[in-house]
Amino acid sequence: MEANWNEAQKRIRSNTCSECNRNAQRRGCSQKVMIGRTDTTGIRYVFVSQDPALYWVKSKDDGGLALTSGDEISERFIKACKGEKTDDGRVIKRGVFEYAGKLLDRTHFNPAGDDVYWSHVLRCPPKESNGEIRKDWKGAKKYCPGFLESELKAIESKRFCVVSIGRRSLRVCSKILDIPLKGRRKSLKKEGISVEGNGITHWHRYQIEHQDSLGTSRRFEGKEITLFGFTHSSRANTSGKDLVADIMNGPGGLLKRLYH
Repeated sequence: MEANWNEAQKRIRSNTCSECNRNAQRRGCSQKVMIGRTDTTGIRYVFVSQDPALYWVKSKDDGGLALTSGDEISERFIKACKGEKTDDGRVIKRGVFEYAGKLLDRTHFNPAGDDVYWSHVLRCPPKESNGEIRKDWKGAKKYCPGFLESELKAIESKRFCVVSIGRRSLRVCSKILDIPLKGRRKSLKKEGISVEGNGITHWHRYQIEHQDSLGTSRRFEGKEITLFGFTHSSRANTSGKDLVADIMNGPGGLLKRLYH
């Protein structure tokens, strides 16, 4: 199966994505972010976020790292998840990694080696704004969901969960896994769900509209995969602020309690 994983990543790297706004001619497909692994048998959690953030490629004057290749981004990405220093002696701190760590009840994790893997819906970072996905998605959707699907098929672990971060990620993952998003858009008060308790109710605070779907398991390519979805940590100052605060200030390990 390792050969299948290597082949899947090789195909993703070599695809020029000619009809995508982030393709080789405009952005350079060398900026595809791929978290390399030598073993996928122990994967238990696959996090899927929207795309590598602008932070990795924007200029240092604007607070970014000014990285130019996917390999460079991947290297820094892994070090940030592990809490390790980069070559220049700094530790990169990103809110989304702290958020994931809180869900897992651990300070750091290694997406290249332990039970966590990290993927993206779009492989390349935006050029000028994190909001570029609105215009880039039309072309990217012809390629990127297929890339993610090929990774999920190639993972050798026979039982794991897919943890989508953000609504677009949730929609793509649900389509790949054939788990229709269904439910009712109703407030917690109307649903009669308490916000007190062990944290599982906090998950419903965001996912109430899809309560009949998430946490559902599917047989997929001979594996049992369960889908969960969480709002993005960047929603801390917008409509998702209550959920993000619940997770970040809570006891930790919500995902471990949902999936065991």
